[in-house]
Amino acid sequence: MKTVLQIGYGMQGKSVLADLRKNMSISEIIVVDAADSIKDLKKNSLADPRITPIQMDIVADKASLSELMRRSDVVIELMPENLTKYLLRMAVENETNLVSTMYFYNGGEQDEKKRLAEKEEITSLDAQARAKGITVIKEMGMEPGLDFILAYKAVNELNEVRAFHSYGAGFPEPQAADNALRYKFTWSIIGLIHSCYAPCVIIENGRPVTIPADSLFIPSNTHLLKLPEFEEPLECSPCGESDTIAKLFGLEKVNTMGRYITRWPGHNAFWNVMAKTGFLSTQPIKIGNIEISPDIFCIELLSQQEQFYYKKDERDVALLRVDVRGYKNGKPQKVVIQILDYRDINTGFTAMQRTVGFTASIGAQLILDGTLSAKKGIISPSDVPFDRFMDELKKRGIVYTMKLEDWDGNERP
Repeated sequence: MKTVLQIGYGMQGKSVLADLRKNMSISEIIVVDAADSIKDLKKNSLADPRITPIQMDIVADKASLSELMRRSDVVIELMPENLTKYLLRMAVENETNLVSTMYFYNGGEQDEKKRLAEKEEITSLDAQARAKGITVIKEMGMEPGLDFILAYKAVNELNEVRAFHSYGAGFPEPQAADNALRYKFTWSIIGLIHSCYAPCVIIENGRPVTIPADSLFIPSNTHLLKLPEFEEPLECSPCGESDTIAKLFGLEKVNTMGRYITRWPGHNAFWNVMAKTGFLSTQPIKIGNIEISPDIFCIELLSQQEQFYYKKDERDVALLRVDVRGYKNGKPQKVVIQILDYRDINTGFTAMQRTVGFTASIGAQLILDGTLSAKKGIISPSDVPFDRFMDELKKRGIVYTMKLEDWDGNERP
């Protein structure tokens, strides 16, 4: 019988808990959050004696957090990005397995020295986790997370990869895209804003090319993706560090590579203006006697408007698509793996909650049942067994399609 410590009971936390409850080999699920919403968990109709809700400030009450971690077999952290490294340090210190849906580094950090120091710290924590024999799965959500699992499968379908393009995003289905942004929130608004202002790396002509934070949405860096499931094409803007992913997957001969976020037409033009005019900056400005950073102002402005949230009968879409081109047995081939998921109106869980929450929950359960017992230190979603993971995802109503076809030699997305 196992104990799971879930830190965070927000949008994704609710779907994680619902999924964990179905595993009867888990004897206790401790759910920690500082928000008052944790009180609702005590009152609602779940009536599951295995659930222990605790309202707690995990930073202020570090001693209690340590105690909870030490008595748990695995921790699932679903907190904002500013707490991710803190919880990683705590898990390593207390020798507890950890599953995180977040990046362990701040992609929006503009200071190169700080970026280097951050990577060095994570390398050190990886070494400590290995020495202590614990497993830490990083980025085990939708994107990042599920996209890595699909990508690893696609890459291994070919003998040589020349072009790699992956897409990941959540957005309203067409009839729900009824505001000026044609977008509604299903995840951390802080994460959304910072993803719109983080430098990224693509690979062109076999070399990494850095795209500055304020240039993600200029037309020369974007493209359209036409899918048969939608009448309109999707706008695609770059994100992440393709050179890091290329090393992870051993893509030594990749010539063209990019990771992209997709939205409905018009979205990129808006964020391009916001980035170019300083609205996404993290540097505080003074207004009278008050200091506030533009990004926090934008977060507060958007998050307090009802038009940016889904109604009960509206659905979001989660899209994950990996398009890999190269050679298989000397023949030019193209592999496309895709997941397209929609909100479940019956449970109320959005597609984002399903693809993020279920992915994190499955990751934790694979640690609990020993599937990942040989993997120690900080590991990637690509280390998770593909068939086993997809079987679990299928049980939850999320399926993938894979198509292998001849490749015409075009490397462009």
